[in-house]
Amino acid sequence: MSAVLLGVVAALAWGLHDLLIRFVSRSLGSLQSVLIVFILGAIAIATAMVVRGEAVSVAPDKLWIMALTGITYALGFVWLFKAFAIGPVALVSPIVGAYPVLVMVWAVANGAQPSASDWLAVAAITVGVALVARFATEAQPEPGHAMVGIRTQAIVYSGLSGLGFAASLTAGQAAVQDGGELNVTLVSRAWSMAIMAAWCLRDRGSFSGAKPWLPVLMLMGVLDALALSAVISAGKIEGAEFATVVGSCFGAVTVVLAIIFLKERLNLLQLLGMLMILGGVVVLSGRY
Repeated sequence: MSAVLLGVVAALAWGLHDLLIRFVSRSLGSLQSVLIVFILGAIAIATAMVVRGEAVSVAPDKLWIMALTGITYALGFVWLFKAFAIGPVALVSPIVGAYPVLVMVWAVANGAQPSASDWLAVAAITVGVALVARFATEAQPEPGHAMVGIRTQAIVYSGLSGLGFAASLTAGQAAVQDGGELNVTLVSRAWSMAIMAAWCLRDRGSFSGAKPWLPVLMLMGVLDALALSAVISAGKIEGAEFATVVGSCFGAVTVVLAIIFLKERLNLLQLLGMLMILGGVVVLSGRY
């Protein structure tokens, strides 16, 4: 499977995951929802490994990079929710969605040589994602959100979240060079669960509303595990960084699903953004 196709799988899975979390987080806190999703996702990965006859293995010299993958993935979510708590979606989402730029910079620093068309495709996808997120329908923020200090904090947390996701996916692709994607995802997921559990304990969040949502949370766990495994597995093939770039389009997938199932409206700038994303993906798919 090509890197771009793996990115498409990740974008579709994360897009549906993010649509579902809109509903779950209203009854159950966002951090609690993510922790349960991580746990159920780990169970799904472990089950898949048993079916495939794979054993969990961790080379001592690779433990740190698997830990980095899991810790930064969890921190990416923590910082994302902190940003959303104080800033509007139109501010936070475009900043977080720019993390593929960091991935590309890292890839070039490590010897990748993208062509001019590759850079144009990445730029189109990144700008397209920003347009879709920037002009998404959202409730008006509270008056305090307009304060310069609060917006600055939201920008900082958004940037940290994007950095966390970029570091996690890049580290995961490096770790998979010497191990299967399911093994890397499961071991790193253990670190993610530890970080998220510590944060939930710190915030004293309640899990009392989780039971009615367990089937949905289970589906979300499978989707998240599938998306992360898809992007990580691209580390073994040419153009691995483009799996991350295309996978970042999950926000646009969420918007499309919301339009289809929730009857949300699509404005012209969002449509332009989606066309830019499609164009970028088509260009990359012809090369990778």
